[in-house]
Amino acid sequence: MRMRILSTVFLFCLSIAFSLHAQSPVGYYTGALTRDGSVQLMELDLQLQEDALVGRYSIPELGIFDVRCDTVAFEDDSLRFTFYYGDFACLYHEEQQAFTGASIRWSPKIRIHLKRTAPVPLPYTPTDISFRNGEVTLKGTLFEPVGAMRYPVAVLIHGSGDQHRETPYYRSLAHSLAQRGIASFLYDKRGSGASGGDADLADMELLADDAVAACMAAREVAGERAVKIGFLGSSQGGWIAPLAAAKVDDCGFVILNVGPAVSVFEQDIHRLRYGMPDYGYEAATVDSAVAFTELYFRYVRSGKMKDREQVEREGMKIRDREWAEHVNAVVDEGDVLWWRRNDFDPAKSLSTLRCPTLALFGENDLLVPPAENEARMQALLARSGVEHKVVTIPDMGHDGRASQGLNGANWDWPNVFWRWRRQPPEFIEQIVRWIQE
Repeated sequence: MRMRILSTVFLFCLSIAFSLHAQSPVGYYTGALTRDGSVQLMELDLQLQEDALVGRYSIPELGIFDVRCDTVAFEDDSLRFTFYYGDFACLYHEEQQAFTGASIRWSPKIRIHLKRTAPVPLPYTPTDISFRNGEVTLKGTLFEPVGAMRYPVAVLIHGSGDQHRETPYYRSLAHSLAQRGIASFLYDKRGSGASGGDADLADMELLADDAVAACMAAREVAGERAVKIGFLGSSQGGWIAPLAAAKVDDCGFVILNVGPAVSVFEQDIHRLRYGMPDYGYEAATVDSAVAFTELYFRYVRSGKMKDREQVEREGMKIRDREWAEHVNAVVDEGDVLWWRRNDFDPAKSLSTLRCPTLALFGENDLLVPPAENEARMQALLARSGVEHKVVTIPDMGHDGRASQGLNGANWDWPNVFWRWRRQPPEFIEQIVRWIQE
């Protein structure tokens, strides 16, 4: 009797899995997004994983490759999925093996048309690696370019926040490098993904030690296939990469991708100076936010009660103002300790670098504005005496992409059309050239 029940349960579960597979439009699709006639190519890979439908997408013009969709749901020939451009609703046409649909919120709508095609093979072979920094275990993946017998390796160092191997920016960068014969090692930042530890309790030196441990792990796995190995740090990673490079004997290169040449505190002031006007705030409001933040940093550095009390008094005055969300209006000791732990200036590490260094900035970067960083970076790298290059890429923001919008005053196809966001070709070209040469 027990065996009959188990068999019935097994067959029932099997029937559910088979039904889901039969109904789900599993497969690889290519096509385009369109907005009033303007086109951007896209690929979507739908697969079953543990009886759940998951999607991964690529938008080559954006430099996005093999990125997991935020959400995927399929029912009664209707597909809802969320990706870079937001939430989309589509119909599945089984006979044509195709999807048609549109965005939920954009106006005019972004329309989508995808057709089933043969899968595009990935340009890399992934190898998962577990390694340690002290008592903390970290997890990463070495992305080796398919068909390459020998290759350079770039250790990718994250920006701030929760960053891991599925973070679209870094996974896409690993894909782009593999397409050009360059391997990369991408690891889950401590406290993120499958890695242990807590990044909020780490300072720049400890994060640099993580990067060094990642470099050693990648070198061990790649072995003689690695012709050289170096660091590519993005945003906060631009502060960390020079520290890591100083801790290894044979660093082949350093790339500082929108990495600041100023201190952590200065960079936060620049975030207000350049970012708040983009949100529509007037100069007087920005000045108030900067003045409050300078008071806050004075307390962070001094630790004096009188400075804390002044910050708290001023914080009470601004707490209900719209712009208060851009500053630390409430004194939280956890936040204060984080700022104190990360009171870092990269001047020393940049001026003592010992390996070829490329620094990239984006013309439209509101977090690391070239006006505040480019000349200082040039001066500090010149002081180091190493081969170096500082480049500001036109019309590029902090995320490595150009702006979007109409190329005229109103919707008037074909004279006026939508310019999609894209990754400037110069971005990846500069990186690849520096690593290979």
